[in-house]
Amino acid sequence: MRLNGNKEAKNGFAIQVAVLSNKDNLEKKLNELKRLFIKNILINYEKNTEGRLAYRILIGSFPNANEAVSYQKNLKKKNVTGFIVDLTTLK
Repeated sequence: MRLNGNKEAKNGFAIQVAVLSNKDNLEKKLNELKRLFIKNILINYEKNTEGRLAYRILIGSFPNANEAVSYQKNLKKKNVTGFIVDLTTLK
């Protein structure tokens, strides 16, 4: 489920659905996504400008942007919004 440290997940594209700074909110969002039967959830975390951890929730990975866009349309039907990110650009 984690992206950091997972070299295989750092290629391709994903759909970013949230950025959270609180671990409790992170757990709530993950549970919400799981209740919607969303799989392939990735978490990218890094320190923000204030030195606190920021958790980025992504769904993917997809080999190309077109597949990510296609899946993004399915997410909208479940009232989950997000935008496409290139996983190679993440730290």
